Amino acid sequence: SVSGLQAGNEYVAVLLASNDLGHVSSSVPVSFATGGACYVATNGNDSAAGTASAPFLTIAHAISAATVGDTIFVTPGVYGITAEIAVDKVVSILGTTGNPEDVIVRRTSGSVRVFKISADALVAGLTVENGDYPAQNFQSSRANCGGGGIYMTAGTVSNCVIRGNMVNADT
Repeated sequence: SVSGLQAGNEYVAVLLASNDLGHVSSSVPVSFATGGACYVATNGNDSAAGTASAPFLTIAHAISAATVGDTIFVTPGVYGITAEIAVDKVVSILGTTGNPEDVIVRRTSGSVRVFKISADALVAGLTVENGDYPAQNFQSSRANCGGGGIYMTAGTVSNCVIRGNMVNADT
């Protein structure tokens, strides 16, 4: 465990592997960056600071305010969206309880998917539901289809519930 590091800085450490007698078998330099944190809550405000005591209202705004390496903590509740959430930065978006049923992100109107992940980001501990992606030229080409709940070209989705999403094909 390391403490006292400042968010947003890059550090280099040396990792040592040893046996019970303390003999070092190898050492490897390891580089890592520390990120900051921001919070999202159903009673938040996108004009707030994004702290635990003054959280943002929307995940999309938190991503916009984040820098590479930040963690966005999403508190329990239901988050209705009317526009796709573009995850285009290397960030972690985490439900604070770890139980995906506690944090629900759902489309409330319009034909939009819930998340589009195009960066090496992590989305974990959320439920993603009711996405509705309108496929273009579905009959002639399946290439224009994408996930109704999540469409990703990079990143990781872990410990999430994805339900009730659809691709709405034209005829």
